[in-house]
Amino acid sequence: ALAFIKVTNQRNPDLPLYIVVNRVNSDTHGKKVYAKLAGSCYRLINKIPPLVGIIHQDCCVSESILKRTSTLSSHPASQAARDIE
Repeated sequence: ALAFIKVTNQRNPDLPLYIVVNRVNSDTHGKKVYAKLAGSCYRLINKIPPLVGIIHQDCCVSESILKRTSTLSSHPASQAARDIE
């Protein structure tokens, strides 16, 4: 993630960046991951992209990938689908 953020910022410093943390076990875990990434971003590019979402670990995502369908359509009641909406 940091390499992508660094290169994107170098190529277009005015482009707004946002962070979505995925595959976490809880909101608390997601916020901890974001805090580490935000700190690294600040040290690397002197910016802190805002957190726009946390997507929990969900086996339905893997099933959707194997079926080549979106999680929102194949498992609309799943935790990941609720997080995305």
